[in-house]
Amino acid sequence: MIDSEIIARQARVIEELKEQVSILERNKKDALGHIFCIGGPLNDNKLGFSKQQMVTFARIAECLGNEERPVKCLGQKTDPIGYIAFGGSPSGELFPLTQYTGKTEKEVGDKIMIGAKAEGWRGTVAERLDYLGWVILPVYMKEG
Repeated sequence: MIDSEIIARQARVIEELKEQVSILERNKKDALGHIFCIGGPLNDNKLGFSKQQMVTFARIAECLGNEERPVKCLGQKTDPIGYIAFGGSPSGELFPLTQYTGKTEKEVGDKIMIGAKAEGWRGTVAERLDYLGWVILPVYMKEG
């Protein structure tokens, strides 16, 4: 194979890759549009998602390149720097509960249970989170 054939083959591969990237970018934009209800903020919750579904969609949006929340995407190489509990409003908006932070998810759960037991709660951390509509999420340093 001569140099001109190699260059032509590489140019063809580059053009095919550019087309694939273009398609993926369009698909990403469409996916984010569905998650955010065609441009509306996710916390409007126009489709009535549960709090856990909202967290899942926020994680998907982050993996697709939405920079609003520092959650880990599949394949991210860094470990979390800590964990924080998030509460949910009736509209579905998640907000950080800064009094419930810790180095581990268990530590955050233990802090939640201190208050829960003081109120007479007898269930588990998971049951308490579900009852309150809260979630515990990892916190990551933003790369780059």
